[in-house]
Amino acid sequence: MKRLLCVSLLFVLALVFCGAPPENTETPTTETEVSKGKAFESLTEAELQKWLKVYPIAKVEFEKAGKRIEVKGDENPIAALDKYATINKEVAGLDAKLTAAGMPWSEFWPVTAKVMAAIGAYAMSTQLGEGLTEMEAQLKDPNIPAAQKEMIKGILESLKEAQKVYEGVPKQNMDLIGKYWDDLEKLFESE
Repeated sequence: MKRLLCVSLLFVLALVFCGAPPENTETPTTETEVSKGKAFESLTEAELQKWLKVYPIAKVEFEKAGKRIEVKGDENPIAALDKYATINKEVAGLDAKLTAAGMPWSEFWPVTAKVMAAIGAYAMSTQLGEGLTEMEAQLKDPNIPAAQKEMIKGILESLKEAQKVYEGVPKQNMDLIGKYWDDLEKLFESE
């Protein structure tokens, strides 16, 4: 159950930071549209390795500056992506520290979008499979109260809708996330 909770939290992070693939093929005109497109580009192993080293620095700097992305109940996750895409402007010295670590913000942000999208896709395709099977079995269990079954149905519907969000993530990105899954879990453990 703890593993499912961790995976669910990673899924939420991915959903918050990635959004859905762009619906049109026009040239992006806003930072948000650029960010959405980046989330579905190919991720390289070199990018992921560099990102794993630099992400903790960004996290510490965000915390020191009191910056945190939060999605309120009815808020659109794309709005959270907007905030995150430009938050570097609100954290003094962040770009300099990321650059010194080997990945300036201009590289860090697009890789973050790709990593978060791939985490969500990987979690949906592999890690949540068992949880979905368990929830579907609970729906058939006559000993489960009706109210709990309704809650499970709502969760299942949400998860199935969320799966659609990640359809544009390249398989190679998910494969990389699988390869580095333990490192990513450790990285997000304290969040």
